Amino acid sequence: MASFLMMLALAHLMWGVTWIHASAMRRLDRYFGVKFTVHVVFSVIIIGGLLAQMNFLGHREAGHTRQFYLLAFLIIEAVPAMAIIFYRYYQNPSSYWSGWKR
Repeated sequence: MASFLMMLALAHLMWGVTWIHASAMRRLDRYFGVKFTVHVVFSVIIIGGLLAQMNFLGHREAGHTRQFYLLAFLIIEAVPAMAIIFYRYYQNPSSYWSGWKR
């Protein structure tokens, strides 16, 4: 249980990084190289952080409660992160990926 609570403290950090990632793409429409680099760096941070936290929980929690904690962790961190990405995309969909088409 203590491992799960330690990981919950990082949920706000993950949501903030996701919000910055979704916001930064709008300002870099004309710079493909910079936009690609920023996208890769933030994607590695977000996905790597999520997987590292899941690995930590998977090894620290007892076998019979591991699945419950991993599911709760995904619901608490991954679902809001995806909601942030979809929300930011649908605010102005034409500007989000427009730099990739050029």
